[in-house]
Amino acid sequence: MRDFLCFKKLVTPIIVQILFWMGISVWLFKMYGLVNELRLGQSNIMTAVTLIVVWPLTLRLYCELIMLIFKINENLISLNHKNNS
Repeated sequence: MRDFLCFKKLVTPIIVQILFWMGISVWLFKMYGLVNELRLGQSNIMTAVTLIVVWPLTLRLYCELIMLIFKINENLISLNHKNNS
């Protein structure tokens, strides 16, 4: 608890993971709507392929880039602790 209050333990990585899964759930609802649009002929197949491939990849890449910053921070902290010992 002390690490959390002193900002040594960060809460943002947990929030990024929650946002990722929320984004995936939105994507699933969009896929359901897209299947209905394709069935009714209101959408084309290129839109479907783009949405199926691009959305989850883009979401994953953004989340990984944010998490990468926090992993670098954790590694720097551990190196600092090793050097101080």
